[in-house]
Amino acid sequence: MTEIFRVELLSDDDQSSELILPAGDHALRDMYARLRQPLHSPFGWSLLRCRGFEYLAPFIQDESLLSVNELARQLSGMDSRQRTAFEGITKRELELRRGPFGVEDLLHYAQSVDLCHVVSEATDDASLGRFYAENGFIPEVDDLPEKTLEMLDFAKLGRDMRRGENGVFTQNGYVLLHEEIDRTPVPVPDQPIYPDYVFLLKLEVNPFENEGLIQPEQTELKLPASEEQLQQAVEQLAVGNWCEGLYTIEDSAIPNVLEESDTLGSLRKLNDLARAIAELSQEGFTKYKALLEATQCGNIEAALDYVSGLEQYTLNCNICSYEQLAKEDIFSFADAKTADMLIRHLNLDSYGREVEEQEHGCLTPYGYIVHINAEPTISEKKRLGIRMEDGYGAKADGLPEGFTEARSQTEAETEMGSMSM
Repeated sequence: MTEIFRVELLSDDDQSSELILPAGDHALRDMYARLRQPLHSPFGWSLLRCRGFEYLAPFIQDESLLSVNELARQLSGMDSRQRTAFEGITKRELELRRGPFGVEDLLHYAQSVDLCHVVSEATDDASLGRFYAENGFIPEVDDLPEKTLEMLDFAKLGRDMRRGENGVFTQNGYVLLHEEIDRTPVPVPDQPIYPDYVFLLKLEVNPFENEGLIQPEQTELKLPASEEQLQQAVEQLAVGNWCEGLYTIEDSAIPNVLEESDTLGSLRKLNDLARAIAELSQEGFTKYKALLEATQCGNIEAALDYVSGLEQYTLNCNICSYEQLAKEDIFSFADAKTADMLIRHLNLDSYGREVEEQEHGCLTPYGYIVHINAEPTISEKKRLGIRMEDGYGAKADGLPEGFTEARSQTEAETEMGSMSM
């Protein structure tokens, strides 16, 4: 789907993240999970960018995220003529109305774009008057010789026509609404629904393999799918072989992990991954997303391997910061009095990062994940030697000198005390 808006979301505990709209239901649900926000609760958000619809910014800022997402979904599916029509309707209503309007009105305008005439060559009154005069819309000038026609005041003709029919100019032409705006209510869910797919794909002919096609065939496919459904979807494209087609992931249960597009030659592998993910429990699925985040997985084969290796990892969803990780570790080896003293005097953020490094774990938006044997989880970025400077991957500065030894001594004393009891 074409990006329309980019927004920043803010959770109740001041965690933030960016999201591109329109977003699929999986992407929305994942964002709620990453920011640890209940599905039924509204998000605080701010608009970072509009693409092609900058004039809408004042009318959407205070609206619900899901309403704005529905508007973005409708806008992303419009062709250039429909976008011009939408801009024209919005501008016309803004000129005619007294008082503000919001996303509900914009959704009505979006479903009314096919009720408009769009004249792309008319960008001012003069060009509009000429268009009307030369195309039989003004009967009084139909029989005039060409030389006489050129003597007409086209700007006045255009202005009179525009005012009489309440048309408007946009950057891309003249727009005339020839029917009443469709005010049928547009349903907007109060929370993201659970989709009936793991991956939602758009299949299309590879333009590099079929350069002669003016408007290539497209079809939608939900994974997992049967082999028969795969075959039927590819047959609709009428390609010679599967490598002549492309798929684009429109919505994914594991957002921002896999390449967005690939040839249909990888479709069966992607379907195998979809089947494996669909069989995970909710707890297993959350752990799986945390593992993908920790490893910076970026290909189908590795993603499949991680599904089968999930039992080798543990995930603590209650840990969402290095401070919490530090406290969890301190209470695991110290009594309450000692733990309270350490917590008051230590840099818990540095301590937590050191624990993460020593255990080869990883703090992710879904919680803290670690191998059951504390074996390294090597990410692609670590293999390349790139230091992560932001978010959950930042490298620790270390603990106070001598603290590791003090911790070991405390653990030993605790163990000896328990043995003597």
